[in-house]
Amino acid sequence: DLASLSFAVMVQDMQPSIDVAGTIFTADTQSNHPGFVEINFTYGLGEAVVSGRVSSDSWIFAKRPLRLKKDGLIDFKLGEKQEYFDGEWHKNTPENSAKKCMSDETASTLSTIGMLLGDLFRELDAESVESDLEAAINFKTNTIIITQQRAITTLKHEPVHRKFTLDGLNEDGQENATLESALLLKSKGINAGIPSITHGVVISLFGEGAEFKRDFEKKFNEKKKQITDKYGDKIGVILVTAMTYPWMEPSMEQTVACITTRGGKNDHTPIWCKEHGLPCAVSVKGAPEFLKDGSLITYYGVGDTPAFYEGRHQYSVTETQLEGLKPSPIPIRLIVSDASTARSVCMRSYFPSLNIGRGSGLVR
Repeated sequence: DLASLSFAVMVQDMQPSIDVAGTIFTADTQSNHPGFVEINFTYGLGEAVVSGRVSSDSWIFAKRPLRLKKDGLIDFKLGEKQEYFDGEWHKNTPENSAKKCMSDETASTLSTIGMLLGDLFRELDAESVESDLEAAINFKTNTIIITQQRAITTLKHEPVHRKFTLDGLNEDGQENATLESALLLKSKGINAGIPSITHGVVISLFGEGAEFKRDFEKKFNEKKKQITDKYGDKIGVILVTAMTYPWMEPSMEQTVACITTRGGKNDHTPIWCKEHGLPCAVSVKGAPEFLKDGSLITYYGVGDTPAFYEGRHQYSVTETQLEGLKPSPIPIRLIVSDASTARSVCMRSYFPSLNIGRGSGLVR
């Protein structure tokens, strides 16, 4: 009924100067855990972050300490910030690249603002989910500008829990001799899609500009045909490239995984891959050198950081149906002794429908 639709006109001030900008997510976008706030910021305008062209600085804050007006910082990763965008792209100085684009205190303020705005949306709409915000800061006027707020589109709680086991890799993450000898690349980059293990033949495509965009799909299809001619239809392809764009999606739909050398956890590549049920890894330094075009590899996309092995290695998947299971009458929490692993542990133990993992304790 068109008569029931509501319309709004949004009016925003033009800002004369922006020093840093980026995104605020009011949930952990990997685990869907609502107990965290994730900040991704860099110098200049936020286009550098949302496009994935720049590896931004990343902060993770726990909400509970923030609500108590305490320090909630549990993780920080320094991004390369190799460029910045102010309407045009510029190379960043080595000095600026090597330091945080803003202080931890400023990031904490952004986290608190994002958390409170998320609370407000849920007050206005009980069905509202966690928020994806974009923001900018003008340090000269000491001003924080919230430019956008919307629902996080990739939050899903599947009714199935999957445990992946790679042959030759034990519970402690140690490889046997066979798997270790096949290791190509490890602990470089971030797993940012759905957790999975997959095999595939690498299609490596790098370039820039209009010519690269024009020829990309043609080159991809040519390489994929060569792979099909050699291996048949039973082997997938893994795209390795600098970063992905919407115009690459027809080719991405033909892959079993995507690997990029740039970008972060919340740009085009991971958002698209999670929406389409694919694993992906971003900011994988060394991918062009070690993941050779045309090579058959196994991608271990479970946990925080990826691993890549030469050849095809067997794995198993154990599925546990969560639907129909009764929630625990006693809330089950974890006690974690290492702050650096707290988030990783929470990611693997968050089952809200079963009253498991809604919170954790940290031993200091």
